[in-house]
Amino acid sequence: MKLKIIASLLSVALIFASCAHKIINKSIAAHYPYHEESIQADSSDAITVKPIDKLVANTPIGYAIPVKRLLIPLVFFTHWNYLYKCNLDTKQELDKLCSDIKSDCYKVKLDRIFDHQKIELTIEAAPTNFVYQQKGFALIYLAGYLYNYNQIVYPIVKENLVVSYKLFSNKELVKSGKITLADKRIEAANPNASTAKMIDLYIDLCRENILMLRKEFITQLEKEIKQ
Repeated sequence: MKLKIIASLLSVALIFASCAHKIINKSIAAHYPYHEESIQADSSDAITVKPIDKLVANTPIGYAIPVKRLLIPLVFFTHWNYLYKCNLDTKQELDKLCSDIKSDCYKVKLDRIFDHQKIELTIEAAPTNFVYQQKGFALIYLAGYLYNYNQIVYPIVKENLVVSYKLFSNKELVKSGKITLADKRIEAANPNASTAKMIDLYIDLCRENILMLRKEFITQLEKEIKQ
C-alpha cells in the first residue's frame, strides 16, 4: 500500500514536470485578449498616455519560463521543487492600463486645468511578473508515511507602478515629475487547488493590484498638477 502511494506521488511529480509549462501558458493565455472597449492613443488629445518603449520591448516570448526543475525520485523518498518565472501579456496589460488612466483623467477633468493645455503621461514600470512554485515530498518509513505538498504564487520582486508626467500650457512646460506607487501583491498558496486555478487566482490578484495602483495614481496626479 505504501509503495503504491509513493508510486502515485512520483507519477504525479513526473507528469507535472512534463506538462506544467503548457498548463501555465494555457492558463495565462486564456485571459486574453481583453474584451473591454479601450481608448486609443491620439497625439492631438489633451491627455496622452503611453508606456516607455523598453517596457514593451523587453516582454518575454511566452508566459512561463522554467527556472528550477528539481526531482529526487528515490525508493522510499521523493522530493520535487518546480519553479517558473511567469509574466502577464505586458503589451495588452499596458494598453489597457494606458486606456484606463486616460479615461480616468478625463473623468476628473484634468484636461481643463489650463487653457490650451496638454498632459503627457509615460508608464515606466508596472507589476506584470510573478513566480509559480510547486514543491513537496513523500517519505515512507516502517510505521507509516509523511507527505507534504504545496504550490505558491508570489511576485518575483515588488514591481512598483512608476509613471512620469509633463504638463504643458500653450506648448510651454509648466510642471513635470514622477509618481511611484508601491506594489501591493502578496503571496498566495493553496495545496488543494489545481495549477490552472492558482494561476487564474493570481492573475485576478495582479489585476486588482493594478486597479488599486491606478486609482492611487489618479488621486496623486490630480494633487500634484493642481498645486
